[in-house]
Amino acid sequence: VDPDDSDNARIIIIGGWMGTGPLAASDMHVLDLSKGSTLLRWWQPDVKGTPPGPCNMHSADFVPSKHEVYVFRGGNGREYLNDLHALCTKTLVWRKVKTTGKAPQQRANHSSAVLESTGELFIFGGWNGTERLN
Repeated sequence: VDPDDSDNARIIIIGGWMGTGPLAASDMHVLDLSKGSTLLRWWQPDVKGTPPGPCNMHSADFVPSKHEVYVFRGGNGREYLNDLHALCTKTLVWRKVKTTGKAPQQRANHSSAVLESTGELFIFGGWNGTERLN
């Protein structure tokens, strides 16, 4: 997913709500945009590593300089979560991100953004099951 490489233009969809019940999806779908708007193609990549598992109400942020998508899991359909995973878009290898400091509390329906100049990931708002967070 390199925005400067028209031969590598993709939209990645990770997880989501299954549409019935509280279950979340753990799959990943890719829409290939490289051939233009008339030849769009969906495919499911063969990923490696440690994927995040079922997730919905999560956030995902692409960091071009690292060629990684960071996923902060909001929930898995049964509980609220706060784990962080990264997908290398060049190799399609997942890893669980090790962090230091106090992690944000579990939350769903939050927002996130990366400030690439400092390498910081910001998590804001959401719902922890009993109260709104902000």
